[in-house]
Amino acid sequence: MKLTMRVLPCRVNNRAELLPYMEIRTRMEYNDTIQSVKGIGEKTAALFSKLNVRTAGELCEYYPRGYDKCKMPVPAAQAAEGEMTAVEGSIYGIAEIKKIRNLNLLSCTVRDSSGQIRITWFNQPYLKHTLKPGIRYVFRGRTVRRGGSLVMDQPKIYRQEEYRRLLNRLTPVYSLTEGLTNHAVSKAIAQALAEVEFPPDPLPNRIRKEYGLIGREAAIREIHFPKSEDTAAEARKRLVFDEFFRFTLRLRRLKEERREKTGSIRMTDDGSVQRLTAKLPYRLTNAQIRVWNEIRADMTGTCGMNRLIQGEDAPDGLLRRAGLDMPLSLKELYSVIQGDFSALLLNPYIRAAETTDEGGIRLTLRSDSPQMPALTLELDARNLPVRWTIPASWDVELRNGPDGLPDKLDAVKKDRMSGETCRVVLLIKNRTEKEAFS
Repeated sequence: MKLTMRVLPCRVNNRAELLPYMEIRTRMEYNDTIQSVKGIGEKTAALFSKLNVRTAGELCEYYPRGYDKCKMPVPAAQAAEGEMTAVEGSIYGIAEIKKIRNLNLLSCTVRDSSGQIRITWFNQPYLKHTLKPGIRYVFRGRTVRRGGSLVMDQPKIYRQEEYRRLLNRLTPVYSLTEGLTNHAVSKAIAQALAEVEFPPDPLPNRIRKEYGLIGREAAIREIHFPKSEDTAAEARKRLVFDEFFRFTLRLRRLKEERREKTGSIRMTDDGSVQRLTAKLPYRLTNAQIRVWNEIRADMTGTCGMNRLIQGEDAPDGLLRRAGLDMPLSLKELYSVIQGDFSALLLNPYIRAAETTDEGGIRLTLRSDSPQMPALTLELDARNLPVRWTIPASWDVELRNGPDGLPDKLDAVKKDRMSGETCRVVLLIKNRTEKEAFS
């Protein structure tokens, strides 16, 4: 709301004097409800809410999905099938109305010097009294072929002077919902742009000059009603820059929040990893050593780790030292890779069995140990394990190749206390001799 002090000439005791008075002018705020816009009532506001537009600012930022450009009318004989075309001509004969089911079909013939074209409208019988024979109109619509000839369905009707004003002008086209027309959306946005008070531009002049960007308010106005294709491109450039800037800012904030978050798993470096890697039949590459040092720095620190481990080998010893306590040992994991699934059963006995929608079997297993919770093992139609679940612990999915051996293990564990999720994905590309892992 803005207050303005002015003086008003008047007569007091038959003397001319200038008396001050307060003039109050209201200006719509960016976050005001959409019903603050002139012409938008409760019903129209409900329709806009379906498009997630509830404030004046959101209405201004409801950008068009494209533009429609009125071009010069073409002769009726040159109207192209399937294209948006404008034809200038006069009504020939008398418009006819036919009843087809529940529709009133109004049709007429439009002629020009090159020929004629048939035009139809649905449920608009009042046009019969509006269109006058002998008067030239511009009809703009999409042409289709019907009965061997071109027909223009549901065209818009313009007077010659009206259409000339629209030539080569970019008209915004918006995404709509039932009950809202493109004209209603365009009119509401134009009204909001005329009334709303835009907030200050968040980008300083230095950055705008550096990247060749126009002001945000100018960009919003131009994206809706551009003067030319060049100004529309400039407006789009600025708004795209804003979108990427906000996206990058959110990523940076998320990264900072993760850095500040304390991890629930702390690792102590007792030298076990170095002793394990020393026993490997090969030497780790410099890249693998560098990645391990980064993981060790993460896990011995106070921040939680969010890292993807990818490589040819993923020994369970490294995963355990990194705080990822896998339910299988290295030898057991290797046995599963080779097709020996006895490690998945953990000496249980079958408690229940049921068929799956895919034609497999889901077994509920109980271990001999009372401390071990009931397990679930799901077999596919080939009786190969495809899912192994330990309640409140690991959920392991197995993907079997054409040879019946697993080629992928996808294990997910969720910490019940912290809610953090750990995921390990193992891809088996080449199987080597078992002696190399013993």
